[in-house]
Amino acid sequence: MIAPKSALAAVVTALTLFIAGCTAPNAERNREEAPAPEFQAGVSHVHAIDLDEMTGFVHIATHEGILLAGMPHDGETVSEANPLGDWRGDAMGLVRVGDRLLVSGHPGPTEEGPGAIGLRESDLSGDEWTAISLEGEADFHSLAAGGTSPGMAMLAGVDSISGRVMVSPDGGAGWQQGAAIAAASVAWNADASALLATTSNGLVVSRDRGQSFEAVPDAPYLVLLASSPTESDTFTMVGIDVQGVLHRSSDGLTWEAVGAVPLEPAAISVGAMGAIIVADTTQVMHSVDGGTTWNLIVEL
Repeated sequence: MIAPKSALAAVVTALTLFIAGCTAPNAERNREEAPAPEFQAGVSHVHAIDLDEMTGFVHIATHEGILLAGMPHDGETVSEANPLGDWRGDAMGLVRVGDRLLVSGHPGPTEEGPGAIGLRESDLSGDEWTAISLEGEADFHSLAAGGTSPGMAMLAGVDSISGRVMVSPDGGAGWQQGAAIAAASVAWNADASALLATTSNGLVVSRDRGQSFEAVPDAPYLVLLASSPTESDTFTMVGIDVQGVLHRSSDGLTWEAVGAVPLEPAAISVGAMGAIIVADTTQVMHSVDGGTTWNLIVEL
């Protein structure tokens, strides 16, 4: 059996190679004059997911744009995911802050401009996306928001271009460049005083807004991280290790193993009321008991 540390290194190495193979961020993409392609069933990659328990919707960031699915209310119905708006870009990073959707990644097939969109914003309809910052300069493959309210949210992102963690204290308008730690996933603690990140050397924490990181002693070797959204009354952080085991924490420093997730997850999210969802390229699973039991809620 592969040791957890070696397995995590392999996962992060594979992620780094994938990032390196993406379209050059500062190059203009050559596109033929053609109509935007219609959405077709089937998802090639899921990069991020958001559970909005307040509205009862799930947002799914994919290689083919952002999908939206309703949360079943009876615990038995399975929903279908449909495109949110008309944008068909490669949504590498996605985070919701209140009623704002923030996305990063690569432009759609017919868009002109640089190969990295920086940070874009839309309301929950997804009808119109506005460039906020770093167009052509950053490609966030993980985005996280933290804090006690949406209006006071701290943002963090893992930029695949610079290889650095970046932090925004003003909702994404301005960014502070942090440490180069080749992080795969980031999440804030409850009051955004600490930023957690998964790396090939294990889980690390920063208490200076990403400028420096130190190892979290005795932490599991996590690959994916997520924490409660900014409007939550109670806080939960969750992570999945290289063996597919779900771990929970109230502060990101002390962790409890819950049990194995029922799929090979590409993304994880926590809702404001504590529910957890995980997704791969074909389905989204839902747990309301902290990850002990799971139900299928969305088919992709």
